[in-house]
Amino acid sequence: MPGSHKSRFRMPERVRTVDDDMGLVVQPVMEAGDVLFFAETATHGTLPWKGKGERRSILYKYASRAVARATGHLYTPEERYGEWTKELTAEQHSLLYGPGHHIGGKKRYALESDGKQVRLANQAFDYCWDKFSTAPAGRGAKGSKALAGTGRLEMHGLMQLPGPYCYPFRQMIAHPAIVPKLNMMCGKRFRLDHGPLIITGVEGTEGLILHGQGEPHNP
Repeated sequence: MPGSHKSRFRMPERVRTVDDDMGLVVQPVMEAGDVLFFAETATHGTLPWKGKGERRSILYKYASRAVARATGHLYTPEERYGEWTKELTAEQHSLLYGPGHHIGGKKRYALESDGKQVRLANQAFDYCWDKFSTAPAGRGAKGSKALAGTGRLEMHGLMQLPGPYCYPFRQMIAHPAIVPKLNMMCGKRFRLDHGPLIITGVEGTEGLILHGQGEPHNP
């Protein structure tokens, strides 16, 4: 919902459920390999998937180095994710520290951007298809008629997949195409807050109720 990150008004319930969006909700047109940036403070959600093919998306959430979700605590990449993080490049590794950690030094990002990551990511989707979990129908739509459908498929732990399937998800966290934009949105020394998470939809998969801008997903 464009401009909602500046709003101080509580969202009407019928807008939140998209049963009557009052013309405020915009569906971006995306092509394979596209990246959509938006702030958590913006009202956002997902419309039901009506396409014949699969909708394959990967969610990464970043934050300022100084921001914590709640009380927060210091942690290293190894403490939170495991010893496999030692296999990462210095740039990728630096983004996995917890809030408050300052990683000094300038970072140089060099990563090919010829579509190879998209192809490898699709291969990884196919490889782990039987490992996806299906969310209960209604968990995302929350009773909305406009968003109703079957439960979406999702999977965590993408950076821990065996090689080569983990590689595109590890490389994407510090892709040179996104670094300048994240520096602008989060400030320099941003960090990965959580993710990546695969969210997949097949024809008839339900949407996700609008949330953000102070409106919780699970009130």
